[in-house]
Amino acid sequence: MAKRILIVEDEAKAAQSLQQRLQAAGYEVTLAADGVNGWQHAQRQPPDLAVVDLMMPDMDGWRFIQRLKGDERLKGIPVIILSALVDVEGPPRSFEQGDYFLAKPVIFDHLLKKIQELLGSTRERPRAPGPA
Repeated sequence: MAKRILIVEDEAKAAQSLQQRLQAAGYEVTLAADGVNGWQHAQRQPPDLAVVDLMMPDMDGWRFIQRLKGDERLKGIPVIILSALVDVEGPPRSFEQGDYFLAKPVIFDHLLKKIQELLGSTRERPRAPGPA
């Protein structure tokens, strides 16, 4: 069974690109355009991991993460924070609310590697043909 990832991102093109690439890697992906929609998805069907942008309308990423981590049923869900709010010294200490931080623009291979570390592989590797 594929691991479920919730992407909470208001930039539709960025979200759809991540969705397509993560689905190709074997994950089941749900998109949410803001924290309110993300919170509704998380309550209905808790994801195995959330990828959350910080700057969004309505409920921003900070508030979404606070709600997630404050809910007894959902608090164990790993969160990868995505943000362009970073300087050369790295993310501020407040980014510690998440389990990992990636600066935008996101390098997909780095994101995929961290997801795999947090969740483990989602599918078996194809076996090399061997003797019968």
